[in-house]
Amino acid sequence: LDFLWRSPDMTEQELAQLAIEFQDSFQKCIHSRGDVKLELLRQAVLNLLERQRQPISLEDVLKAFTDLAEQSRQSVGSIGAKLSAITSLNMIRPSMAPAEFFSRRWVISFGNASDEPKRLAIFLILDALNSYLMSLPDSGVDNEGNRMLRHLLIVDEAVEVLRYRHRALSSLVRKSASKGVVVMLLSQSADDFDQ
Repeated sequence: LDFLWRSPDMTEQELAQLAIEFQDSFQKCIHSRGDVKLELLRQAVLNLLERQRQPISLEDVLKAFTDLAEQSRQSVGSIGAKLSAITSLNMIRPSMAPAEFFSRRWVISFGNASDEPKRLAIFLILDALNSYLMSLPDSGVDNEGNRMLRHLLIVDEAVEVLRYRHRALSSLVRKSASKGVVVMLLSQSADDFDQ
């Protein structure tokens, strides 16, 4: 999945927002929080979005982040180490555009993956889905006023995602119905939804 997909007509502001969303997703996945390093990460992603036309991989992000840290005479710190470790797992690769990826049926499981890489992969998929769906026109309506269904997103063990208050999931729940999307959040306990 091309997790940093951008439409050809994206404005500078929209590219900046995409970089901020990547930064936010990454920050929610790691325990160390360095504001300066996170700002470098955001700037590295923004540079890639503005300059690179082909899909952006985590390897590209790591290289751009490392280069930017070196240029500013800073260490990559724990953020660089986490990004390097997550990148080495090859859990998510930009081999499909969102239109192709989301036109298929998927059951995505991360098995025994550790928490940080699993969360990052989940958040990047949700970010890509939200970005892609919000770029589509509203779904058609039949003669009875019912929206045409385009996509069904089911999140099992939703508490694992809900506790991070991820913006993309919140946006999908609130705004995707007009795009023809149904979001189902499954959990073992109704208390999980009191967040």
